[in-house]
Amino acid sequence: MVKVYSEYYTRKYYSNILSCGTFCCSVSFIMIIVLPFLLAFSVNKFWAKPKIYYEQPFIQFNGAFYIQVVKTDGTSLLYSTINRFNLMAPNQLLSPTIETEEADIEDDGLNELLVLRLTLPLTPLTVRQINLIAGLDYTLFQNAKLFFSAGIYASYCSAFGISSVEANGRIILKQKNPLTITSIQNIVNASNDLFTAIESKSYFDVVDEYSRNNQSLYYDNKYMISPYGINNEVKVRMSMIVHNQEINYAPQMLEILKGAWVYYMGFLIPIYIIIYYGILWVAFRYGVFASAVTEDRTINKICKNRNF
Repeated sequence: MVKVYSEYYTRKYYSNILSCGTFCCSVSFIMIIVLPFLLAFSVNKFWAKPKIYYEQPFIQFNGAFYIQVVKTDGTSLLYSTINRFNLMAPNQLLSPTIETEEADIEDDGLNELLVLRLTLPLTPLTVRQINLIAGLDYTLFQNAKLFFSAGIYASYCSAFGISSVEANGRIILKQKNPLTITSIQNIVNASNDLFTAIESKSYFDVVDEYSRNNQSLYYDNKYMISPYGINNEVKVRMSMIVHNQEINYAPQMLEILKGAWVYYMGFLIPIYIIIYYGILWVAFRYGVFASAVTEDRTINKICKNRNF
């Protein structure tokens, strides 16, 4: 004999609405729905947990510079490309030579190297400290769409005078809070705040306040100061490397739910199998709860072979 077809009997269990069997079934189905949610919630998948991704920003100089020179006699000289600072300065520094260079080394449309060169018309042995702020435009294009007009700051000091400064480092985005992911570019203009605050506060107070912002740029550098050189000029060269930045961001609701419901379904399937087949089926099959049993039987139709 060859098995050509099979079908199964359906066995159904019925119980009164106020019976223990009905109560057990109700609690079991609630557990099947709620318990996976609680487990997924406990592994931090149902709220906006900050995430990290890496992106190389587009950075360029925006033409705003502030230079403060402290001499050995305590005199402070100021110069800025923003003219109102020069008008307010009690002791103005003679116009220095400012050169900038932006290099797209990898030919990907993003600058991997920025170079700032300053030549100050000063006698090196009379210079004790150089403080400066350079304005930069910082742009992110991928997950966190951000246009950040800000600046980097640096301070170089020597008790023996300053003839030249050679600094090499990298630009880092410092974050106090994660960025919000939106489809619209977020514009943050910290450059205006930075250069406006310096009108009424000292250089180091402004730098301290700026570093406590939600986002700020930091120039992580190592430098070498030479106290001896040409008698009538001081040179500063700052090399800034731009690498992939670590960006902290808060994911959108759709991204949260995408991960959360994967966890929910992952818990739901085994919990359903355990409760439905491991508890309810055993309880009713072996008569733990009183119930009425019916079976649906299907009448098989026998098809006779016919020769044509």
